[in-house]
Amino acid sequence: MKLFIHLCVVVYAVLINQITFAQPATSYRYDWNRDGSRFVMAATVAGEGIVSLYDAEWRALASWKGTVFGVSFSPDGENLLIDSGVTKEIRDTDTFQTLRVLPIVGGVIWSPDGTELASFNPGTPGGMKFYSTTNGDLLREFTRADAPAWGWPYSPLWSPDGAYFAAYLSNQLALLDATTGMQIGTNYEFDGNVYPYSWSSDSTNIALGLLKEIPTAVEGSYPTGYESGSHWLNSIVVLEIATGNITTVRSGFRSYGTTLVWSPDDTQIATYLDGNMTMLDSVSGDVINSFDTKSNASIIGYSPSGSRLLTGLASDSSFDASRYSSSQIQTEPLSEFRQTALDGLIQIFVPIATLDRFAEIAVVCNAPGTLTDFDTDLTDPAAIAAQAQALLTAINALPEGVISPGCAADLHAIAEAIIAQTSLTNFP
Repeated sequence: MKLFIHLCVVVYAVLINQITFAQPATSYRYDWNRDGSRFVMAATVAGEGIVSLYDAEWRALASWKGTVFGVSFSPDGENLLIDSGVTKEIRDTDTFQTLRVLPIVGGVIWSPDGTELASFNPGTPGGMKFYSTTNGDLLREFTRADAPAWGWPYSPLWSPDGAYFAAYLSNQLALLDATTGMQIGTNYEFDGNVYPYSWSSDSTNIALGLLKEIPTAVEGSYPTGYESGSHWLNSIVVLEIATGNITTVRSGFRSYGTTLVWSPDDTQIATYLDGNMTMLDSVSGDVINSFDTKSNASIIGYSPSGSRLLTGLASDSSFDASRYSSSQIQTEPLSEFRQTALDGLIQIFVPIATLDRFAEIAVVCNAPGTLTDFDTDLTDPAAIAAQAQALLTAINALPEGVISPGCAADLHAIAEAIIAQTSLTNFP
C-alpha cells in the first residue's frame, strides 16, 4: 500500500519587512507560477492584508502589506495581479513594484495568454469586460444581449486553450465563446446544484462538485456505511465538452467540496470532502489517496509537474464530524501530519511516492539520463532508499538551468518522500 507522505519543507522564517503569519488567517488565496519556481500567498491576518512571495524551496523573497482580496501570477510568471477591492494592480514579480493600476470593478482573471484581464459582474445587469494588460484599455464587453448567461456570470472560468468560458447558476452550466461572447448550445443541467468546478488542462472536460439532498440510504456509494435516514448525496462528475456526456466519478459524500482541481496531466482530481483531502482517478473514480486534514481545506493546488500537492487550511474553521460523516477513507498507516513553516496555513504532500513516479516526472521535466535511467522495480527497502538517495545526489549535482527550479523541487520532494516511506513501510 502506497503511503501518503507528508513533507515538512524548510522555510526561512524572516520575511521582508518582518511580515509573518503568526496569527491565524481569516482568509487567504494562493498561486503557483507555471514552472513551479515561485509561489505567492495573500492572507488576511488580524484585519490586515499581506502578500508574500516564495521560491520553489519556500524561501521568502518579498512581502507587501495592503488590502488584498486576491492574487495571481500572469501566465508567463513575470507579473502579479493584486486585487485590492477598489483597484487591480499589476506588479513586477521580482521587485513587487507597481507597473499599472487598473480601475476595474468586480472579480478579475487573466486570459490564458496573459494579454487581457476579464472582469465579471455577478450582480445586475451582469456581464463581463475585457481590458488590455499593457495599457488598461477596455477592449470589448459582453452583456445579456450577447447571451442570457452573461446575466449571471458566477465565477466564470476561462478554458486553458482560451476558447471558452464556463459559468454556472444553481444546477446549470453555460458554455460561452470567449471571442464573441455568444452562448454555445443550451445550458447543461445537472442533478444537483453546482459548487466547485474546474477545467481539465487540455480544455476537453470540466469536473464539477454537485450538491443535492435525498431521503434515502445510499447503497454502494463512497464512503460506505450509511444505513438509513435523510442526508446529502454529493457527487463529483465530469462533463465532456465535445459530446455533452456527463459521467459520475464518485458519489455518496455527506459534505460538498468547496474546491477541486485537476492534476496537470489530467489523470487525477483532487478535492476536499467529508473532512478528507481526496485524490480520485479522473476516469475510474478510484481513490488514489486520501487523508484526514483535521481542518477545512479552502485551497488545493498541484505543482506544475503534478508531483506535489499543496493544501491551504481554513485555520479558524475545524471540520465538524458530528454534522457530516466520520472519517472512513484514510489510507493506513499515515505519517505524522506535518505543516510548512507558514504557521500551519500551507501544507505540502507527495500523493504518489515511488521510483516509477520519480522516473515519470523526470521524463516530463526533460531531466538527463542520470534521473531517468535506473531500476524502478526494486523491492528491498534498503535498495529503494539507496536508489532514492542516489537520485537526490544527482539532482543536487545538476548544473543550474538543466531543469527548471520547480522540477528540481518536485523531484527532490519525491525522492525524500520515498526515503521516508521506506522507513515506515513493511515490505514483503
